[in-house]
This record gives sequence, structure tokens and C-alpha cells, in this order.
Amino acid sequence: MKVSSNLGRVSLVPRGLYNPNTRYERLDLVLYHRNAYVVIRPVQGVEPVDGGDYMLLAQGIGDGGMVPEDLFFIKAQSCDPELGSVSGSGTVFNGVTTTVTAHAEGKNSFLHWSENGETVSLEPSYSFAVDRDRTLLAAFEKYQFALQWAGSAMPVSAKWSSVAYGDGVFVAVSNTDKAACSSDGGKTWTESAMPSTVDRSTVTYGNGVFVTAGFNRYAAYSTDGGKTWTESDMLQNFQWRSIAFGDGVFIALGYVGRTTAARSKDFGKTWEFITMPSLGSSGNWYAAAYGDGVFVAIAYGSRKAAYSTDGGDTWTESVLPGTTDWREWRSAAYGDGVFVTVGWGGASARSTDGGKTWSEPNLPSDTHWSSVVYGNGTFVAVSRRGVSAFSTDGGENWTVAEMPFSENWYSVAYGDDTFVAVANSTSNAVFSV
Repeated sequence: MKVSSNLGRVSLVPRGLYNPNTRYERLDLVLYHRNAYVVIRPVQGVEPVDGGDYMLLAQGIGDGGMVPEDLFFIKAQSCDPELGSVSGSGTVFNGVTTTVTAHAEGKNSFLHWSENGETVSLEPSYSFAVDRDRTLLAAFEKYQFALQWAGSAMPVSAKWSSVAYGDGVFVAVSNTDKAACSSDGGKTWTESAMPSTVDRSTVTYGNGVFVTAGFNRYAAYSTDGGKTWTESDMLQNFQWRSIAFGDGVFIALGYVGRTTAARSKDFGKTWEFITMPSLGSSGNWYAAAYGDGVFVAIAYGSRKAAYSTDGGDTWTESVLPGTTDWREWRSAAYGDGVFVTVGWGGASARSTDGGKTWSEPNLPSDTHWSSVVYGNGTFVAVSRRGVSAFSTDGGENWTVAEMPFSENWYSVAYGDDTFVAVANSTSNAVFSV
């Protein structure tokens, strides 16, 4: 009986001129810069050089050899692959027009093409007639965030106390029976009706639902982008100040007694009380945020914080920075592994370990910060004294940005590459540009 064995490739396979987009197999024969290389192991996008992937077989082949003398190699490179990529490398005959193209990543910018340190083109796509081997370098500039605002108008003048974003829509609530919706990044707003006149202090989005609460026992939820609302019972008359959503759960904090919060597991339809760490004789659990499996609660009139990793069932206390126990914390947000909280009197703190420990960042201390939010690598805070600030390094350092109106800014939200802020007792609103 005959026995056969598959020995794989046993001879060289000519593959012609090297192409960075082609996958080469073992024993492929590739031509590059007038040299011939044998592929040692499967490879793609790695330029031939004698070493682990290729073995140099012959040098200087031309003059009647395998590579024509009028064939040149064009090499396109990026100054930093994280800022941008390039295309167009390859071998091209003398006199043929070819194009190299630069592609900036995200909001980064293309600057120029250069060769041997000299700029040769300011356009991302650079076309030229080939007459020699060329190595071209694409330079990119990293995007630097700068916060600028433009004004817009709410449907009515009111105490617009909170704004949130979800599913392409910004929704704002007030101390009247009116809410407002914007589907164009805060440029224009449409009025909607709430079920009752309640001083609503917070609105949050989660899993297709907007949920709002305020200064009585009734919350409300909307499943159509804030156009219509349905009331739900939060069990007791309290001043609900903040709602956070995460892992399918809404958690509400406010002036509800110093050991109590509320939780909804059915997207705002029904609520139950949950137990918070005791605040003693002063303070109230006021600001809530969620991120990376952790709920964080911040106490108003205290230096206490708390965190929960089980959806609010149990909480562990932590301590906020500062030299006095009375601090008017107002808002908290999460982004890129960092929790940030801000408050009146310049209060600010950040945590990089899920709310276990806190440090004081460099947020300007001469104003009353009302709200903070995270979006697109940036924390943004607004104040009741008509200014805003932003941080692109996880809330450690901040830059002040002026607002177009000197209003009592109460709340800021982020969505669709835009920050939107609303204010108290006015029809003015702003959006970032």
C-alpha cells in the first residue's frame, strides 16, 4: 500500500513586487527595492528585510534582471499611527502619477506631507509623477479641546433645573408643568407637558427611558424622548435632588432623611426605599453618579461619600477632601475611570478607584459649581455665577471658559458630540460649538 504525505510547499513561489496589502506565505518569493526575499513565515504589511520574516536571497537585481531599472518604490509613513494613518505605498514605474493619502484619526488634524524634512504638500491626498524612490512622511496634530458656547432659547422662562441626553434627544425639566426637548444638539427646543406642576430638580436617561423627580413624592418617566410623561409614586414627599442610572437600575437621592434613598428596577414605574450610610446630625445624600459597575453617592453639607457595587443593596462610606465638614456638594459624574464631584464654594473632588478614596483637583475655587458631566474625553462643569470650566485630564486640571450669558447655570449634559447647559429663572440655554 502506498503512503502519501503532504510536505507543503517545497519550492519557491514567485509573487512579484512587494505589496503591503498582500498576505504572503512561506517560500513566497518577493521583490523589494531591487532585492529578492524569501518569505520565512506568513506575513502581511511588514516590509521585507533580512530577519525573522524574510530571508534576503539576492541583491541589486536590475539591468536585465527581475526588476526593471525604471521601477521605483514609494513609501508613505505616519508621524504617529495614533494620530493618523496613511496609504499609497508601493512600486510605481517611472513617469506614472501616483497618490499617497493621509487619514487623520478622530478629531486630529492633518498638517502636511514632507520628504527629507521639507514640506512637499499641504493636502491630505498628494499626487505626483514618479521619478525616483521616495519616502514621504505625513504629519498630524493632536486634537486639543477648547470649550466654546453659543446661545439658544428655551420655550419659556423658568427654573430649568436639569438636563439629560439619550437616544438623540436632550430633555430639560423645570419648576413648572413644562419640559423641553431638543433633537438638534440644543439649538432649538420644543415644549412638552408634564403630568403635574412640580418643582422638578433632576432628570436622567437610561435604557430608552427618561426619569425625572423633584420636590414631592411623584416621579415621571418618558419612553418617547420627553414628548409625553407618566407619573409614578416615590412613596413619600421628599426633595429628590439627583438620579443616576446603571445596570438596569435608577437610584434617586435627596432630602429623604439621612439614611434613605430610592431605587427603581423597572425604569421608573415603581420605587422602593434603600438604606444609605447614616450621616448623623447633618447633611443629606444629594448627588449620584454611576460608572464601571459602581454607584457613587455624595452628601450635601458633609464630607461623606459612599459607593455601591451591588446596585444599591449595600454601601461603603468614604471621605471627601476638605478642611471643614460642611461642604455644599451639588453634582457628580463619571468618565474614563474617574468620578468627579463639584459643589458651591469651589468644592471639587475626584476618585480614580471607584469612590474609595478622593483627592482635591485644581478646579477654580472662587465660584459655586452646580453641575458636572463627562463626554468625549472631557469633564465640563457649570456654575451659578455665569462661568464654566473643562478638564481633559480626568478632572485633575481645569480651564475656565466664559459663557455667552451671565446666568445661574444649573445643569449640563453631553450627547452627540455636544455639551448643553440650562439655567435658573431664564429662557437662555447654551450649547457647545
